[in-house]
Amino acid sequence: MSAFHRLLTGSVLIALAACAPSVQQEVQMGNDYAAQIAKEMPLIKDAGINSLFTQTVNPLRRVAQRQDLAWDFHIVNSDQVNAFAVPGGHIYVFRGLIARVQHYDEFAGAVMHEIGHVDLRHSAQQMGQMTVANLGVSLAYILLGRQPGQVDQAAVGVAGSAVFAKFSRDDEREADSMAVIGLTRAAINPSGITHMLQILQRLSQSEPSKV
Repeated sequence: MSAFHRLLTGSVLIALAACAPSVQQEVQMGNDYAAQIAKEMPLIKDAGINSLFTQTVNPLRRVAQRQDLAWDFHIVNSDQVNAFAVPGGHIYVFRGLIARVQHYDEFAGAVMHEIGHVDLRHSAQQMGQMTVANLGVSLAYILLGRQPGQVDQAAVGVAGSAVFAKFSRDDEREADSMAVIGLTRAAINPSGITHMLQILQRLSQSEPSKV
């Protein structure tokens, strides 16, 4: 590749790196994911249970940083001990996690951690980074006069996973920090985060398939 091509590629990547999906794009993408999840995952539909669950998470919703989002919370009818967040404010808590917590602050710590991911736009940022990586590689091949083949694409995927693994670890720490702030604002003991991690650690030894 010539110096000009290298300069052009670098300039485009720098410009793209500064770009992340807009809030509107993030919300639309999250809504699309949520619609797919509703079709493919066993969400609890019982109105009485969901009403009680809504009351349980309302104190946490009120202290979320991004009050512009239409937050919604769901219970996944699975014995897995898990919770996850989808961009745009969709939070999913598994029945197995709810069944294993002993105190509300443990449950709140897990949920606030997921709220923290959304507040910090971690998913949106990582999607932006992946887009930059894919576009950058495609641009490089175009400048070289050919398109990437299947082997090339596979190699890019492996490299991308290695790069973004570090972002994921950093994201987890940031989400914990954000959760501590939120729990403190809600007058909930933030040590529930630590207790929840201890529960997960014990389960990973006794019932690894559940975590």
